[in-house]
Amino acid sequence: RIGDEALIYEQIQANHPDFPGLPLAMGRNMRKRRPQTGLQYTFRQEEGWAGHKDIYENRAVLMGWLSLRPRDQFLVSGDHVRYSSVDQQAGRTANELSLSYFTTVFNHLRLQFMGGVHRLDDGSDTGIYQVMMTGVAGDKFEGYIDLKCRVVADTLESVASGINAQEYEVGARLDLLPRLQASGRLFHVDYSDNNQQNGYGFDVGYIFLPDPDFIRLRFAYEYMDSQDGSRTTDPGSGAWESDRPYWSPASYWRNDFSLYYKHRFFDDIMGRAVPGFVACEYRLGHDSTGQALHYGGLTLATEIRAGWDVNVVGSLENSDKYRAKKIMGELVYRW
Repeated sequence: RIGDEALIYEQIQANHPDFPGLPLAMGRNMRKRRPQTGLQYTFRQEEGWAGHKDIYENRAVLMGWLSLRPRDQFLVSGDHVRYSSVDQQAGRTANELSLSYFTTVFNHLRLQFMGGVHRLDDGSDTGIYQVMMTGVAGDKFEGYIDLKCRVVADTLESVASGINAQEYEVGARLDLLPRLQASGRLFHVDYSDNNQQNGYGFDVGYIFLPDPDFIRLRFAYEYMDSQDGSRTTDPGSGAWESDRPYWSPASYWRNDFSLYYKHRFFDDIMGRAVPGFVACEYRLGHDSTGQALHYGGLTLATEIRAGWDVNVVGSLENSDKYRAKKIMGELVYRW
């Protein structure tokens, strides 16, 4: 939200041009809004749910970011993706190109537009897009509407079949007390093979410590139900008996408690152009099939030298019926 930060500085400058420290703060913001070029690599593996999750994905991304004005930001991204099953007996490749635009309207409404195309190695194209509106009321309430279309990459078959999902989501976040936060969301998914899914989720979190050593305990609940017509013959499997090549659960719910810790390397995050931090999270929960759910995540973001940023994200998720791992590494240069 460096654009929002720049707008605030412009308002202060217009009303109080001699505000202490304003020139330095505006200079730091200008450095943050320099054009950026980045390289990103992501590895993702998911397997389980009786074969409805079976994907091994390697994604390399070249991206560029530009902010012409505080209110306007552009992001262009070119991806090369290789998909295979977990046993890597077969594979497909794809290229993806997208352009995103971010802007702020009336200082309280943020808009995001993304459009692109996902092309498989056989020449078939799938359009992808996202339109998101986020409104802010004071410091305590934030609501959003999110519409997007994505490629369903749960299995190699779902990718090869060109199945996409159009997702519609509304949500809100509310600060109930200075350290007590709550959020909720409703979502609907239309799959291109005439399947649908409805669901909702909510969470409540309490902040024990603020920055620079941020600690939060949170409880989260999620429910989803796919309208496929025929229920699974095994209620404990969490999947349909149909042959849809992706995970589409019926009357499935899960909840978890999570502990999140984030340490900033510098107490005064406004004292550097690019603040660094390390964060970790652990979740423990269970779901409607009776299995225990475990999740662990680690994030590192730092500036290795002037103008060069490194971001690394890793996560592991494990249960009796589902396993997933993801690693993302990113190198960004600020011109």
